[in-house]
Amino acid sequence: MGPSGPTDRQSCERGGDERVDGSHMYDWYTFTRMDLDGDGLCDWFLTSFAPYSTGGDSGVLNTLYFGTPSGWKRFGATIPENRPDGLGWGKSDQQQARFAFSSEAPLVLYEQNSGTPYLLGWFDTRHSSGRWDQEGYHIYRWNTHTNTLEELDKWQPGSAAAQVYAFFKKHGAVNVAESGVSRIARFDPDIEKAEFESGCKDERAL
Repeated sequence: MGPSGPTDRQSCERGGDERVDGSHMYDWYTFTRMDLDGDGLCDWFLTSFAPYSTGGDSGVLNTLYFGTPSGWKRFGATIPENRPDGLGWGKSDQQQARFAFSSEAPLVLYEQNSGTPYLLGWFDTRHSSGRWDQEGYHIYRWNTHTNTLEELDKWQPGSAAAQVYAFFKKHGAVNVAESGVSRIARFDPDIEKAEFESGCKDERAL
């Protein structure tokens, strides 16, 4: 199956959920369709939740599927082709920190002139990314030179990420899985507060 062809952004953006039965608990998979790399082709952002207990705590893993003229290009943890994109398969546990970008579908802002998408991800307290510095909003941009979804420093003065973050705090960002007034997601100061309260990663290591 080939990718969706060039289209306007809003017709590309969709979402959905799927549940896979496990040992009296459930792995959840959330699919969100959007243009992740700004090439005009539809892509998929997959979020999988692997339960740690019946209380709702879970680990998070993200897998990206990019639409290309010749088919799908996968970006994610090393998992056998006959297994789902979730924790517990292949090298997913060891590589979780590299491929955990958000515990919900990311919000998106597009650069006005170039159309470059900037993704805003975050983690709540019940979903672990496999690393210490998961609190707060994270800003990502697809790097076409390294073929990596890179995290940008939103605290660097004058940087693109700082401008994206400032715009988001003032105006909000697009939740592609919603429609109408719910489509614009607003900045949540409690998420930023959790980032400040967690301290920096270096301090935790001391």
